[in-house]
This record gives sequence, structure tokens and C-alpha cells, in this order.
Amino acid sequence: MSSAAEVAKMLEVVGVDYVVLVDMESQSRLGKLDGGIFSNRTPVEVLDASNLIIDYLKDKVNPERKVVVLTPHPKDLPRAALVRNQLAEYYPGLDIRAMEGEYISQILGGEESWEEKDMKNPETLKNCDVIIVDFAVSSGKTMTRWANFVKSKGANHVFGVASHGVLMNQAPKTIQLSDLEELMVLDTVPVPQEKIDQCNKLRVISVAPMIANAVKDIHYVDKERFVFKEE
Repeated sequence: MSSAAEVAKMLEVVGVDYVVLVDMESQSRLGKLDGGIFSNRTPVEVLDASNLIIDYLKDKVNPERKVVVLTPHPKDLPRAALVRNQLAEYYPGLDIRAMEGEYISQILGGEESWEEKDMKNPETLKNCDVIIVDFAVSSGKTMTRWANFVKSKGANHVFGVASHGVLMNQAPKTIQLSDLEELMVLDTVPVPQEKIDQCNKLRVISVAPMIANAVKDIHYVDKERFVFKEE
């Protein structure tokens, strides 16, 4: 049994009435009918924090320059696509690409292109503002590796965003020494002040207001959310 499943089991044993999660990596494996971690007696809601990410990003990029949205992991393409689509209303013509190793895939206008030479061409990223989207930052090594890579290819400003700032051990110092201009993380995992002090590139955005509004709605506004499924 996974650690997430163990936690889910403990929550159900103590009798939780409702579970609220923030930006899950996979929302399709929460309920038992999906082979997930919670039984169908427990309502589970996943809050989408993308608006917090966009509010941070929209004033960071220069509309006069091309903006490229990257994700190091193919599985995070939907997350990066969401960032791209939400930014598009502010800055048209954005690219979204997924990179791992030298090159994995490229999505332009919703169509896949498998031309390997494209990402190896320094002109692809030259003078662009680059946004690197990841699910979580733990050691900081992946974010650092790609920030340094795109900077070496001529990128102008490089920003990192992640839903969960785990920031283990030396991660803040690793980020501080990288070519990232800033790294924005949500505080779904508490970030101690000492880690913030180690990295002046770190921007921590609170999810507390979003969770508070969800709890208020669950208790006082939308009673229909409490829908219990049959096993």
C-alpha cells in the first residue's frame, strides 16, 4: 500500500466527512471505483490552484518577447497546457513544449511535432521569456537543470512554478545558485522561514484563502457537495 493510501485509510478510520486536496498529480485515482485511495463513502474534492499561478505569472513576462512554457516531464503536459492557455488571453502566440533529456515532444497550437532538431536549435529559445512548470520541487535539481539549459540556449528571463514546494535539504541553496530568476511555489507544504531566507529567488504563495473559501462553501453554501456513493 502506498503512503498516500495509508494516509487516506487513517483519515477514513477517524471519520472525516469530506476531503479537500489541492492540485493533485492525478485526479483519476482518488475514489475506489477508479482503483484509488479513498473509499466511495468519502467525498473528495480537488481544488485547482492554477489561478494563483497565473496571477503570479501574468505580470512577469514581457509581451514584447516570445514566451515559451516548458515542462520537464511529459506527464505534466496537461498542467503546462493549462498555464499556456490561461496566459494566452494576455499574451498570444505562446509555445508549449515538453522536454526530458535532449528532447521529448513539442506541442504547437495543439498539434504534436516530433522534429528533434527543433529543441537542439539555440534559436528556438533565444531572447524568449521561459516558464518552467512542474508538479513539485523537491531537491530543486530538475528545475535547476532546465533553467540552466534554457539560459544556455539564449533565454532571457527564466521563471519556475510548482504547485508543491517540498524543498528538501539543500533545495533552496540549489535554486539560489541556478539561472532561475524566480521560483514560485504554493504553500501546500509549509515552507519554513529559514528556507525562504536561504533563497531570495523563492516566492511562496498561500493557498489558505482558497481553502477557506472552499470550506465555507462546503458548510454554508453548497450542501449538494456532500454526495456519498454506494460501495
